[in-house]
Amino acid sequence: MVLIRDFLWFVLFLPTFFLVGHVMLSRPLAGSLGRLSYLWLAVTTGMLSTSLLAFALGLLHVFTTTTVVMLLVFFWLVFCAKALYQPAFVAPLRVMAHSFVASVAEGWRKAPILTTLLAFVLGLAFLACGTPEVRGDPIIYHITEAWLYVLHRGHVEIPSSALTYIPQNQQLLYALALSLGSDSLAKSWHWLQGALLLIGTAMLTRYLGVSRKGSIAAAVIVAVCPMWFYLATTTYIDLAVANYLLACIYLLLVATDEKSGTSATLGAAGVFAGGALGCKYTAGIVGFVPALVALLDRMGFSERRSFRESFRRVLLFSIATFVVFLPWLLRNWWWTGNPIAPSFMRQLGPKGVPESTLSWPDILAIPAEPVNGPFLLLRAYILMFFSLSDFGNFLPTLGLVVGGIGSVLPETRRRFWSPEIRFLVLFLAVAFLLGVPTAALRRDSRYIMAHVAILAGVIVYWFEQLQAALAGRRRLLGWIGAAAISSLAVSGAVQVYLRLGDLNETILPIFDAHARDEYCQKRLSNYQANRELAKYADQIDGQVLGAAYPAPVPYVLGGAPLRHELLVQRVNELEPKHLAGLWRMGVRYLFGEVRSELLPHLELVGDCHGVHLWRIRHNSPALHTDGRAKKSGLP
Repeated sequence: MVLIRDFLWFVLFLPTFFLVGHVMLSRPLAGSLGRLSYLWLAVTTGMLSTSLLAFALGLLHVFTTTTVVMLLVFFWLVFCAKALYQPAFVAPLRVMAHSFVASVAEGWRKAPILTTLLAFVLGLAFLACGTPEVRGDPIIYHITEAWLYVLHRGHVEIPSSALTYIPQNQQLLYALALSLGSDSLAKSWHWLQGALLLIGTAMLTRYLGVSRKGSIAAAVIVAVCPMWFYLATTTYIDLAVANYLLACIYLLLVATDEKSGTSATLGAAGVFAGGALGCKYTAGIVGFVPALVALLDRMGFSERRSFRESFRRVLLFSIATFVVFLPWLLRNWWWTGNPIAPSFMRQLGPKGVPESTLSWPDILAIPAEPVNGPFLLLRAYILMFFSLSDFGNFLPTLGLVVGGIGSVLPETRRRFWSPEIRFLVLFLAVAFLLGVPTAALRRDSRYIMAHVAILAGVIVYWFEQLQAALAGRRRLLGWIGAAAISSLAVSGAVQVYLRLGDLNETILPIFDAHARDEYCQKRLSNYQANRELAKYADQIDGQVLGAAYPAPVPYVLGGAPLRHELLVQRVNELEPKHLAGLWRMGVRYLFGEVRSELLPHLELVGDCHGVHLWRIRHNSPALHTDGRAKKSGLP
């Protein structure tokens, strides 16, 4: 029943996302986009808009299941009424639906093997979303953030974990999913971002003038990249970042086209760039800044535009990005005084952050290789370029080979470097140059899936140009292309199989609730004990240290803290001297085994699957050692 409920919610929200996006885009962009491109961007806009709505509800702390359902019902009532009394409003929707079905059918006719492979990978990844979330990073960060958002009915500062100050657009969608269903629904929404990334890859490739078969091939190349499958089957956020960035780059190309470009298109590109930044700061380094550089370069090719017009366009793109990103900056500023916390905390604050947190590599963004000096920096670039293939991303090497061949041959040199390709390659190059020394680019390609999609499109474009120029060898080149895609698919399948084996995960959905609990119990420490905390939920009036996802009570999320009071986060390591600081941070309960010297300061509340729940005594002498605990509202 759990998965059936999740699937029904997924089926309901898929058109909801599209319709929300349609309302936002119908006037400014409908005339400048193809039908499939509009479909892709409308669903993407709907998901981004929904996360921003969740942000607003969280400000008022009214983010509840009741509120969500009421808004959903209200939206559908309004839509049905408008469809009933204004048939012209829904007429384009029917056309788009028919166009989508016709495009799929045409793709099946022209490239049956590629289309089947793409459908198989998508379907297999969707099935894998039917397993509960047990992966490391999502459990200790992404899905837990979303769960705490649900428990607190909105925004909650988590000073016990510095990474929670990173913007959370995608986590808010997961919070929406958790308020209605299980974490499998949340996983399916990240899968949806991945599916949209593949559609966007095909649309970008088509914009470059590639055949329909070639556009499907580009999508397949991205889908068989092991990192795509790895991300699409869990509640990471990177496919959302990639989809928003790809939408941004696509719209920048459209916006700078002399025939179809409009200010609205440029503004929409900025909105998606802001959406990516609202998921991850690194999107600014490998996304926004490279896009800005490529935009300036592309506008420089147009002699018809004055400097004032170019400046106006750059300003519009930048302002739209900033406006969408602004809510997260304000949130962090309100909490810490540092709008981009946890970045630059030594310079911007907050004060009093433990040295261990300030020196944490994840905060400092230390690159994988030393970059001190030009020779070490050059070495780091070379090592990163070729080490991307360690995780199954062979596209940089493949692009270097195909691009090098085409640039040397006189027949293809001019075709290879059209203004659109120059724009895309410049974007990729700047992202690489900035990403390596700032650690915004990793060997596993997780932070650059949008760039993988763009590079796939560029490679397919180059390959078709080679086929056109070397017509006598077209058949041979076709076999070479098929062999390359087959090799990528086999390599990707092997790497996915090995990685899922290492993670001890299955890709087959688990329908039975009891079987799902057993699956989690084998993979997550104290899973059942955390679930059983539900029986004490009504009497717990503070935070619980030692509890974890999916405990249905407010708990302290472990991590690198911003406050010294939260440095010791393991219950079995606590001493009486730590209790006053924990009390100031709102901790009232401990969950787990404690030291004997702590027992006089605690009272036993109960037992959850063999794990003790303790309440800190409000009259404990340890709370009044520094005179500050009394000011924190003792009961």
